[in-house]
Amino acid sequence: MTRKQRRAILIACGLATIGISLAPAMGEEPAISKAPATPAVVQAPPLDAMVDRLEARLKQNGADLNGWVMLVRSYSFLKQPAKMQETLDKARKQFASDPEALKQIEALAGELGTPAGDGKGEQPKP
Repeated sequence: MTRKQRRAILIACGLATIGISLAPAMGEEPAISKAPATPAVVQAPPLDAMVDRLEARLKQNGADLNGWVMLVRSYSFLKQPAKMQETLDKARKQFASDPEALKQIEALAGELGTPAGDGKGEQPKP
């Protein structure tokens, strides 16, 4: 940055400061006071709706291992163990011919404290 550019920036900042401080004396509200005191909260969609969309997406494209992992974790977070187990079973079937994917699914099941499959994409029978 050249000396001339720095000087121009300092002058611009100084003029803005003077304008803000003179505005009340001129009977105008400074633009800064019109800004909200706290930033607006961005409202995220409900978690249930996001989980429903993920489940619908996996019905269309079941080859997304990360999606299955995310869905299982979501049901775990939502304290829905039956849906979590059902989703694990579906993922095991989807990736029955992919040993690496099954290994990840079984690691996830172990992490979440659910019964392990048989390593071939099937849930053991009780």
